[in-house]
Amino acid sequence: MSESQQRAILITGMELSLYMGNRLNVYLDMYATLVPSLATTNFGAALVRLYAHILGFLAHAIHIQRMRGVSRAVQALWNSGDLASFEAQCDILCVRAGEEARICDGEVGERWREELNARLSSLDEIHLVQAGITKLQDKADLAKLLTAKEATYDSCAEGDLPQCLPGTRIDLLRQISDWTADPKGKRIFWLCGKAGIGKSTISRTVAKNLDE
Repeated sequence: MSESQQRAILITGMELSLYMGNRLNVYLDMYATLVPSLATTNFGAALVRLYAHILGFLAHAIHIQRMRGVSRAVQALWNSGDLASFEAQCDILCVRAGEEARICDGEVGERWREELNARLSSLDEIHLVQAGITKLQDKADLAKLLTAKEATYDSCAEGDLPQCLPGTRIDLLRQISDWTADPKGKRIFWLCGKAGIGKSTISRTVAKNLDE
């Protein structure tokens, strides 16, 4: 197993623990607003089981890590199936906590249930975004891509090839600059046109500006 794979597994375990811990915090905050009853007691017991499960996983992970270092720890966690087992058990415990919460909301009203669902939904959306980013990183590790050093705008092979003269292509360069600074912008800026109209010149100028 490569170092990057080991690191990815370790990060996955910590992110999963953080996500489950955040769900637990939402439940605990809502639990604190309830009036004591048999239903709330059962809800609290379900939360304790989830909390204990999260702490148990973290304690086990720390114990293995201290035995032989990070690489050994990750290898042991992966081979033993602890990550998969931890996630599966968390799902079971979260379902149980959700069931107990639904019993409680019958006593406190619809508003309590709506607030709980809204907070959990918001948390799930963030988790899905993070999971999506992780998958993209796994599929496209830019550090592994081969590069052509001679193709960079400041390489010796490029020599004295032209860049845009001051005061020219102002609107287009501003449009590209705005795109590079927009975190919600499209992933690709497609600069197209007939041969010889200056696409490469514009690209060199943009690269130089960004580098500076």
